[in-house]
Amino acid sequence: MELANYLRSQRERRAISCTGLATLSGISRMTLWRWENSVCIPHVYELEIALEALSVPTEERNYALTLRAELLSRKSVCENELQLCCR
Repeated sequence: MELANYLRSQRERRAISCTGLATLSGISRMTLWRWENSVCIPHVYELEIALEALSVPTEERNYALTLRAELLSRKSVCENELQLCCR
């Protein structure tokens, strides 16, 4: 599973809108949209904030961090196809 799909599925599973998650996490709706659409990669601390706001269990948070690490390690990321996002 891709990180973008994972994040969207976690949010939708809890019936929270992107705007709702933005309110809960303090991360802008546009930044969340960028993550869920693979436009950019969240910083670790922002990813953890979003997962905390969604009440994702620790084991699943570790899975999300693994997905992020895999995404960063791919060659396409090194070629700047994706970029790290700031708020």
